[in-house]
Parts: sequence; structure tokens; C-alpha cells
Amino acid sequence: KIEVADVTGGKSEENCPGALVFTLHDQEVRLDVIDDAEANDFFLIFKDSTSGKDTYGGGRFLHVPRPNDLGEVQIDFNRAYNPPCALTSFATCPRTPAENRLPVPVLAGERQYRGASDFHRAMHHPAIPAKPEAARLAVSLHGLPVEPDCRDHDRPSALRRQ
Repeated sequence: KIEVADVTGGKSEENCPGALVFTLHDQEVRLDVIDDAEANDFFLIFKDSTSGKDTYGGGRFLHVPRPNDLGEVQIDFNRAYNPPCALTSFATCPRTPAENRLPVPVLAGERQYRGASDFHRAMHHPAIPAKPEAARLAVSLHGLPVEPDCRDHDRPSALRRQ
């Protein structure tokens, strides 16, 4: 389980079947996943070093497929999107768990809206990648194995991608 707080101060315990551990910008990083049984995939809430600057300060959301037959997960940061709180103050959104705050930039996915024209573009073209280099990011992260434990961050693992 992983505890996820929301912007109102409420908290929920979500099912966390594991974590994705991979190297990004020469740093090993880790993202704990939430099991989304309704969508039959994994759900990520994450922040990175672009949060609050180029991307929404509260973090972004991303759905990734469940592991394939080899136990690997494909992650495509081009599909990262802003939560509803980026668009309206009337939404209640989860806060990014401390475990999912990356010290490196994720230069892919939706960016921060800067005004009405950005909002209009996002509503009509939500899948447009943020920058051309975003496509390279997705290719470099294919086939990530899932670590079985969400809480024990110091445990050595043979499942880490080098």
C-alpha cells in the first residue's frame, strides 16, 4: 500500500504492487505505481525538476501498461498529462507521494498552461508532445521490470535496469 494525500488534506491508501526503477539522465530513479484495476493498468503520480517551472507544479499523471510476459513494463513519458487541478481550482487532486519526486527533468508530456490559448490547445489536442526530444525519451525507457516492494527503498534488487 502507498498513502496518497489530496489537496484538501484527505488521505487514502492505494494498492501499490511495485515500483519502476530505471536510469534517467545518468541517475537511478524510482517511481512507485498505483494499481488501477478499473483501467487495468498502473497509474503514476510524479513530479520532476521541471515541476513548477515548465510543467504543472503539483505534478503530472501517467498511465502505464501492466507487465508483459517477461515481467517488464513499458513507460512512455510522452503520455504524461496534467491533473484537473492544473485547469480549475474546483478539482480535488492527489498530491505527489514523496517517493515519486524525481530529481531529474522529464522533458516529455504536457507542459504548464500559460493562458487561455494553451488551455484551448490542450483541450483540443491533448496528445501533442511538449518537445521534439520527447519521442527519444520514450524509446530509451522500454522494458522496465517492476520491483515487488513499494516501501523498502534500500533493498537491493536484481530487477533494476542498467
